[in-house]
Amino acid sequence: MGEVSYYRRRGRLIGMSIFGIAGTAVGIFLVSLAIRNSSFMIGAIGGLMAVALAGVFIHNFRNMLNADPVLTLSENGILDRSTYMSGGLIKWEEIEHISVARVQGWGFLIIHTYDRNLMINRYSGFKKFLILFNKGLTDGQVHIPFRLLACDPLELLTNVAQFYEVKGLGETSLNLFLSTEG
Repeated sequence: MGEVSYYRRRGRLIGMSIFGIAGTAVGIFLVSLAIRNSSFMIGAIGGLMAVALAGVFIHNFRNMLNADPVLTLSENGILDRSTYMSGGLIKWEEIEHISVARVQGWGFLIIHTYDRNLMINRYSGFKKFLILFNKGLTDGQVHIPFRLLACDPLELLTNVAQFYEVKGLGETSLNLFLSTEG
């Protein structure tokens, strides 16, 4: 079985880039307003807003220009680059089972590994903190949002199930009839 790649939705990246630019502009406006009125609090809020939303713009604009796939299924495993806290390469042998869940209105492909600390041990610093924070959402280690991928969720689920079964790792717990929109 060959390699199957999935790409990021461009519309969402464009929207988030516009949001980042607009928020940065509002933050800069607040800083200039604070300078004219000698208000430290408004200046601090505006500065933090400008820096944070400039980061949102840069992150999303870079991803929009990058034509690399964000999710790849191959003989080696699942290569996840869908989010900031993506799992990287998760080998088929490391995967205990794969499921689908809806968390806070979003549909996710959830990968459960034998080593419950696999993702936590791969990262340090802020990413490690975010992974620990998200750990309470489900019992899975990797969460891949369907909403960010430019593909039909059922096609993705079918391909994941085929790769998983071809590797001889047994049945998946994927419910292909589960509504995964959103």
